Amino acid sequence: MTKFCFGFLLVLFCFAKSCSIRPKSSRTPLSPGRLPKQDSKFSIRQSDAFLPETNTHEMSITIRGGGKKFSDLSIRATSAVVVLLGLSILLKNTGKVGVIVLVLAAQVGMFDEVMNVSTVSDPTKWLALLTHLLFWDGKHLFEKNDIAINLASFCMVVLHIVAVVLVQNRSTEFSKSLQTFSQSHVAAAVVVGASSALLATLNAYTAVWICFPGLLVIINDTMAYIAGVIFGKNPLLPNISPKKTWEGFMGAAVFTVALAKPIWKLLGNEVIADKDIYTIALYISIIAPFGGFLASTVKRTFGAKDFGAVMPGHGGLVDRLDCQLMTAPFVYLYLARNSAP
Repeated sequence: MTKFCFGFLLVLFCFAKSCSIRPKSSRTPLSPGRLPKQDSKFSIRQSDAFLPETNTHEMSITIRGGGKKFSDLSIRATSAVVVLLGLSILLKNTGKVGVIVLVLAAQVGMFDEVMNVSTVSDPTKWLALLTHLLFWDGKHLFEKNDIAINLASFCMVVLHIVAVVLVQNRSTEFSKSLQTFSQSHVAAAVVVGASSALLATLNAYTAVWICFPGLLVIINDTMAYIAGVIFGKNPLLPNISPKKTWEGFMGAAVFTVALAKPIWKLLGNEVIADKDIYTIALYISIIAPFGGFLASTVKRTFGAKDFGAVMPGHGGLVDRLDCQLMTAPFVYLYLARNSAP
């Protein structure tokens, strides 16, 4: 699995590097005074259309814009290789415990990013996180005792309510206090609730059912970026994520479905029906990206470009794991429903 991941990302890195090199033009460049001005990266003003060699400059502008995108892709690929290398070393030496620690760390990090983007700084927000960590993760981390876990979770909610009221008593901004309470619980429920499915899958099945869909999500996200850069013309959701295109969306789906079975053969020891492989691949291709679209909606709402800067070229944890949050619960429920090995 590790060799495949590194090989795949290395190919992307080399491809991006080669595409980011701008070829030298054999034509004599126009003087600076005759250079056409542009309204965007890929267009030239109609008023400059009469200038000679306009098509040449359109091509040059397109190459520069595309080169920057492929340069960004090389940064994304490089940081992904580094992260995968670190994760592989960690998981090889820690096993199941390492997965649990990573999931918990990711939950805390994602919750913090969402709260920072939504400009919530009230320290009582951490009580909401602790409540949902206990409620969602507790049943997978401790011996099953639902009554005790539910009782402890209820006590945490009560404690949060008391803390909010006491803090609010010191100010008159009642709306801000209610906003903190509601946003923190919604964020914790989405982040922790969805990602807790990874722990459920780890306990009930093997780690391959975490690696397989996780790798498909990475491939889908990467190929959507590449296909969008090369073929993208028609915006998919222009008001939410202007850079996403139908060509990137469909191209990523084709690659994800086509690579699903070879990846399973490389990772999995169990023999499963093709329909199980392709069902998961289709879900990741068509439904999981909406986790990213929802994340884009949140960022646009609060005027943020990224949720963080954990990984160069990738943004924050939420930027990288939004589609994983949409995938993890489906995989666990699908396995439970179909009794897959």
